Amino acid sequence: IEDYYAKYSSNFILNNNLIKGIYVKLPRTAPESWKARQWYKSDNPEHLKELEQYCFHHATEFDYFDEEWKKLGDILPKLPPIYTSPDNFLKNRKYFETKDSTYLHFLKLSDYRLEGSVTPLEMVREDIRSILLNKRKIQLIQELEANIYNDALNRENFTVFN
Repeated sequence: IEDYYAKYSSNFILNNNLIKGIYVKLPRTAPESWKARQWYKSDNPEHLKELEQYCFHHATEFDYFDEEWKKLGDILPKLPPIYTSPDNFLKNRKYFETKDSTYLHFLKLSDYRLEGSVTPLEMVREDIRSILLNKRKIQLIQELEANIYNDALNRENFTVFN
């Protein structure tokens, strides 16, 4: 799978910006929101647990997607308008904090891929697996047909239909 991906990576081009990270939406009235601000920026697993517990009690929304890719277009509508291009947004920020009249929004970007770049392997692994299996099936069918044909030729036992 990895060899196929490396050889044919140009066949797997993204048509969306992708991100990994954390998104938190807190009411502006949430108690001690400064703690959530510190925890979401931390790489300490204990802080992530603290953040998760805090969000369970106080957040309107908590989305931890550090292990999976999400489309940026699925996250941006949750935020107040951003007045920059998505590419600039991704390239120039690891942490994004904003607020509107009722909510605080925290977004941590742990990784991103821009539209037009190669799709991450974990997103196309199953597609490649299917491609390779289909190629093997086709090869097996062709080998079986060739073996049957050669066997019939060797035995001089075949009939030609027009």
